[in-house]
Amino acid sequence: EASLDGMQRWRAKMAEEVYYVGGRVGHAEQADAQRFDHWSGAWQRIPPLPAALCAAAAAVTGGQLLVMGGYANGEDLDSVYSFDPRKEGWNSPHELQLTLPRSSCATAVIEETVFL
Repeated sequence: EASLDGMQRWRAKMAEEVYYVGGRVGHAEQADAQRFDHWSGAWQRIPPLPAALCAAAAAVTGGQLLVMGGYANGEDLDSVYSFDPRKEGWNSPHELQLTLPRSSCATAVIEETVFL
């Protein structure tokens, strides 16, 4: 009987969910974060982003949701936030800070490598 290790199960679980992070209401950036689980058909609040932002790029790799760059207070951002669904918490790994501030960009993940 085949079984998945813990990380593979989380990757499979994340593939079944849609995440909504940040955004803008009027002229105010938001830190709101939610996920939609298609099995339950409901949105669930998750802990808010560490900072309010909009126009960020996002990708899933290594069982983590990465939120990269964005826009807040009239400036593009170089921040990277990582959400771990197992711990239900955000990290801001400084080693992942972007080399240049960016917003409104696209991402792709190929073999666990994130392209921004």
